[in-house]
Amino acid sequence: NDANCAVFAEWKAGAAKGDKNVVLLTLGTGIGGGLILNGALFRGATGTGGELGHLTIHADGVPCPCGNTGCFERYCSATAVKVRANGVSPKEVFARASENAEYRRIIDQFIHDFQIGLVGIANVFDPDSILLGGAVTDGVALYLDKITDWVKTHAFPAVAQHLQIKTTQFKNLS
Repeated sequence: NDANCAVFAEWKAGAAKGDKNVVLLTLGTGIGGGLILNGALFRGATGTGGELGHLTIHADGVPCPCGNTGCFERYCSATAVKVRANGVSPKEVFARASENAEYRRIIDQFIHDFQIGLVGIANVFDPDSILLGGAVTDGVALYLDKITDWVKTHAFPAVAQHLQIKTTQFKNLS
């Protein structure tokens, strides 16, 4: 899948070069995931390993087409922002959040939910880095310092000490 290709490229020649454990999230229509664990691409027993968009962040949350409820991507994808903003593009919502109270509320909730998802991912995988790529990343990047501080405050101390959260080097090309 595209996230596996992206994480492999970033690990070999991009933002995660030299890391042994990497999580990459593609933030677009949904949330895709790619994993490098102990220096190897992780695919899982059935080839679906790394589907991090279906990590539950709200047990009684919004139903997901996958059959679960409260999936990460139902709260932190372009689709989630567009639904909350009544069809307005995520790019516009992020760009106008400082001047529009409703958009600010949407982004604040997005960031809060995103931080919860990242803490879970950080604690489970103990990665050297979590990379963010995809169409929504430009908007999220504006809040990257805030997100990183919150995640490091709430993650296991040993995980927080070395964790880096950053955007991909190759953007949507990887």
